[in-house]
Amino acid sequence: MPNYNPQPVEFAVQDFHPHQYNMSVAKSDGIWMGRWLMKKEILNLISAAYPVPTKAIARVLEVIENIEIEVNQENNISSR
Repeated sequence: MPNYNPQPVEFAVQDFHPHQYNMSVAKSDGIWMGRWLMKKEILNLISAAYPVPTKAIARVLEVIENIEIEVNQENNISSR
């Protein structure tokens, strides 16, 4: 079995307290995680397609890596 050490995932909520965790926070974490995974998958696909990147591909990779993942708290609907 290969030795696999997954990277720790940082969620939108840094200090977890069970009484502060509600549907809105869960949605924010889910949106953040989905966007983070999408970003990583795009980087993996481009890296697989271009093992030796050209200047343009290197620039595209740099731009994608510098994208900040943001979650707008106002769009979340709290639980009813």
